[in-house]
Amino acid sequence: LAAIGTFFNAVSQAVQGYAAWGATAPGLEHRASMQTLLHLEDGPAGVVVSYWSIPLFGIGLVLLSVGLLISGSAPRWMPSLLLAGVALGFTTAGLGPIVALTQAPLVIALISLVVYKSFSLASQPTTVHNDA
Repeated sequence: LAAIGTFFNAVSQAVQGYAAWGATAPGLEHRASMQTLLHLEDGPAGVVVSYWSIPLFGIGLVLLSVGLLISGSAPRWMPSLLLAGVALGFTTAGLGPIVALTQAPLVIALISLVVYKSFSLASQPTTVHNDA
């Protein structure tokens, strides 16, 4: 779900970028261009393209955290920090510069999980002889 949410967020950014590029082309009336940009996400198309990407991403991270906690495949502080980061991210979204601080747990958790899993998935040396 996190990957699907991230994909649709990228699609949303591309759609908004191309729409802004087209709406601000030379020769178009400024007032009409601004109305197009202001109402780009109105209606059903805006819900599908823009709105659902962020909740899907958050739900995916929550499921990932719970799965890691249940499986015990990572130190408990990593998925716990990931859950805290998701909760802080959703409760402080849109509050300005404070978001840079409240996103720190999420960033730390994701980086530590990637590093931990990268090293834990690497092949471990084995003995050649059976000393039993």
